[in-house]
Amino acid sequence: MDTNGSCFDVQVTSTAIVCPTKSPSSEPITVPLSIVDCTVSYYGRCACVLYYDPPPPTEPILSATHLQNSLAQTLDYYPQWCGQLSYTKAQKPGAGHTARYRRVNLTYNTSNDVGVVFTTATSPKILADVIPSAEERIKSDRAWDAGHVNAPELIPSIPLAMSRQAKPDSPNMTIQHTVFACGSTTIGIAMTHGLADAQSMSHFIHDWSVMSHSMLSPGDDLPKPTPVFDPELLDRYAAGNIDADCPDPSIISKSQKLPRLRGDWYKHVEGQPWPTMTPPDWHEQDLSTLSESDPIPWSDWDTTAPVSNRILHFSSAEILQIYATAQNAANGARFSKLDALLAHLWQCIARAREVPQKHICLTFGLRARLSPPLPSNFLGSPIMNALVPVPCTASQIRQSLSEYTHDNLAAILHAEAFEVSPQRLWRAMLGGANLLVTTWLNLKLYELNWGTGVGTVRWVQPDMGCDGLVEIMEAPGVGKKDGMHWSDNGVDVNLFLESKTMARVLADRELFPKVE
Repeated sequence: MDTNGSCFDVQVTSTAIVCPTKSPSSEPITVPLSIVDCTVSYYGRCACVLYYDPPPPTEPILSATHLQNSLAQTLDYYPQWCGQLSYTKAQKPGAGHTARYRRVNLTYNTSNDVGVVFTTATSPKILADVIPSAEERIKSDRAWDAGHVNAPELIPSIPLAMSRQAKPDSPNMTIQHTVFACGSTTIGIAMTHGLADAQSMSHFIHDWSVMSHSMLSPGDDLPKPTPVFDPELLDRYAAGNIDADCPDPSIISKSQKLPRLRGDWYKHVEGQPWPTMTPPDWHEQDLSTLSESDPIPWSDWDTTAPVSNRILHFSSAEILQIYATAQNAANGARFSKLDALLAHLWQCIARAREVPQKHICLTFGLRARLSPPLPSNFLGSPIMNALVPVPCTASQIRQSLSEYTHDNLAAILHAEAFEVSPQRLWRAMLGGANLLVTTWLNLKLYELNWGTGVGTVRWVQPDMGCDGLVEIMEAPGVGKKDGMHWSDNGVDVNLFLESKTMARVLADRELFPKVE
């Protein structure tokens, strides 16, 4: 994606470490992360940028000092995120599943907690000259070119914990507050993925904004957020005895019946774009129980090819039309509007790519799929990837996702609890023969209220950017009341494709359906 140059000419003015207002009250606390959190420790960061118009002329711009103070108050309820992550070494048999090789521990409540890195910056740009308003984009440019918007400029460049460039004192979260010449502001946030998926991150942002609003409202009591940090709660859903010395063969067999990719980060492939992720002590481990895996098919992905980024806006009426068209071809099969939209997008992309398609990987959350469900404020990264066969239809998407029942998920958790280095396996693939779909629906990031000091939210930009990545989010309500369904105000599809392929997608007359 062509974002190597400076888009905003950002100048960093200060960097601070923000910690909770409350000092550590007891001994250091070490908590093993969940089975699933360990599987995503190699993932790229979970990050986004919130773009805000200038505040009304009568209001001062939201200050970095206030944001830092409200952040510190909020971190009183998220002290874990200020700690340090580390990998376990191999333990003797009988130590339990959290002590096996390459599990992730989080240590916090110490005087040496890393805290949150908070960067303050300025830009000489007028934000409206770079990013159209939501109304302009939705009404006038339904395939807005976002490739020039360089989100990394608006997020601190400090490496996060667990990244390739991580240091022992790398933070788990970084934040940047940037003020533009016009009075617009951005708040950029990045988190280590093993600690937070999009839902966890957005829950924190909501809590922070409510704290900010209360601190700017004299007489208001400060809120008391209630995030649930209990990684073991997720592990309890695993089938069988995950602390036994050996896995249950029948449960392992059940977990293997679900189609899933098994790309191996530790297997070298000639010509691969990045070094393998093999730990230095990997070959010192007992690999006799190592699960089967495949070399990552790097030939599918030309990482040097230019990538374009477009924000495709589909109106509510268009989504209904896509859904109706899919229903007419489905012979009574049941599926959702989201299934229909994803199938429609895949069909357009497959036509444009002009090469046989291999995989569609759908990222889905576990919170609501487990029984009983995990609370919506459960912190962590409880996500997995489902594999959908090609050619893709709406009913196939629904069928593939429906296979991830509570019982099947429990079997997968059992199997992953016994993996040798659970992050070794990549359950997705990108590049010209693959799609990786993630949804940021129902996060309500367009509804944040910081109090005063910012205007209307102009755009919420997830920080992504690889060929074959599709991200879906509700569109902001332009002149409408908040909808009850994610599609009521339309939807924005954040699409990343190789540039020539993107041009063919945009030229496809069937991309935006005619509404009957």
